[in-house]
Amino acid sequence: MGFDTPVKLNDNVYWVGCDNKKLLNQNVYLYKDEDIGVLIDPADTQAECMFDKISEIMPLENIKYVVIQNYEPDTVKVLESIKKLMPNVKIVTHWKISVFLNKFDLDFENYIIDENDWKLKLKNKELNFIFTPFNYFAGSFCTYDAYNKTLFSSDLFSAVKNKFQLYVDKEPLYLYALKTFHQLYLPVEYMKQAIHELPKEIEFVFPRYGSILEGKFIEKVKGELLKIDKSKNIQEMLEDTMSIMYKNLIYLPLEKAMEKLYEHLINTLPTLAFLKVTFNKNRYHFGQMHAKYSFYDENRIANNIFLRIEIGINSLPKEEEITFIEALLSRLFNVLSMLIEKQIKGNLYLKDYNPVFDELTGAYSTSYFHLLDSQIIKPSIRHNYSVSLGLIELNLNKNETIGKLYKECILRECATLLKSTFRGSDIIIRDENKFLIIMPFTKEEDANKKLTQVNKFLNEHSFCGSREIKVETTFKVKEFDKSKSLKENLKEFDFSEVKV
Repeated sequence: MGFDTPVKLNDNVYWVGCDNKKLLNQNVYLYKDEDIGVLIDPADTQAECMFDKISEIMPLENIKYVVIQNYEPDTVKVLESIKKLMPNVKIVTHWKISVFLNKFDLDFENYIIDENDWKLKLKNKELNFIFTPFNYFAGSFCTYDAYNKTLFSSDLFSAVKNKFQLYVDKEPLYLYALKTFHQLYLPVEYMKQAIHELPKEIEFVFPRYGSILEGKFIEKVKGELLKIDKSKNIQEMLEDTMSIMYKNLIYLPLEKAMEKLYEHLINTLPTLAFLKVTFNKNRYHFGQMHAKYSFYDENRIANNIFLRIEIGINSLPKEEEITFIEALLSRLFNVLSMLIEKQIKGNLYLKDYNPVFDELTGAYSTSYFHLLDSQIIKPSIRHNYSVSLGLIELNLNKNETIGKLYKECILRECATLLKSTFRGSDIIIRDENKFLIIMPFTKEEDANKKLTQVNKFLNEHSFCGSREIKVETTFKVKEFDKSKSLKENLKEFDFSEVKV
């Protein structure tokens, strides 16, 4: 199916989005009742094709309502364009969402669903609204067309897929992608409560992300989602485990903290065989000596020190268990490498000690390149997602009035700003006056937009409090070329001196 033109989904609904080749490709829908149009969940990432496709169906001035079922930056941004092209539309939303939208002074007239009996009457049709709180946002809701038995479900029933398809093709694979989305992004209990609140008769589900659901598959999906156990929520399992680890590391020696972690993991992973941590001449082993399957993360954290963490299990792991173990290994590796470095630093005999974290800024040091391949690059190749590299350089040497102390102040402040600007999954590495940003799940086009905004902000920012120092910054962006080595990719960013 081609996506260059609008797709008519039923007598009243059109798909007016586009396939922008992103992992989360957002759907946009147009509901048409004679000459009245209702735009549902528009997105700025879809704006390039969305307005053109609407114009093929009806004039833009015929769009009388825009339904905002969730609060997202992508939605806020597209409202600026809607205001210019369709200044007289009403925003249909919940009051909890309107409070946030009103911050941006877009001056729309609001139609608050909870103040209007949860209904919107059009010429011949009527849209009903179902409150689904905390299914991503406190004011989340779904929209239901009883005439066509159609549900516009927002994030509920969404899925993450590498390749966009408007309709479900392979149900078992799609069901796994859909369950994974709900386990990662929606609170399980609120998700189940929302499903129970939905109308009984639903023939079509139009979600925000993923493919359209129809017929008997909808009931199958509802049944599978209701089976999800809160304890199987991967993100919650991971956060609970790391919270216990952090707390124990504050009060206990490393060996005792690892023992407590093992005791916790037995309850989380019933098939756990052992947990093993090895670095330098230290070896901590808890549980059985052998296992049928094992997972490990191993790399150098200092020039003379290798850290290895291994988890063994006794039965063939399920897909969600593999995801949990891989994520846990990555998080544990970062935490333990920091802790072990602090211990190593006091040993003067390690003359060529080279920490993974930069002491001045708290960002990663160039030693992190030794971990980059195993923690970021190889997983991106295995799971086929994009990784982009961004370089921001501060031209501190041009200003001779800036002394060493103020240069350090600028670098520290710049690192803090970058950490607050980029995602938690992004890696920030400092090398002298340069910061390299590793951005998983990001294509070059999106990385370039982000770095353009950040570079503009840094050039306008005044550093070091009352000193109000201005610094010129420049940036580069490239998508990681998987046909080349890590060293070859870094060479383009003048990091060739690093022994990768």
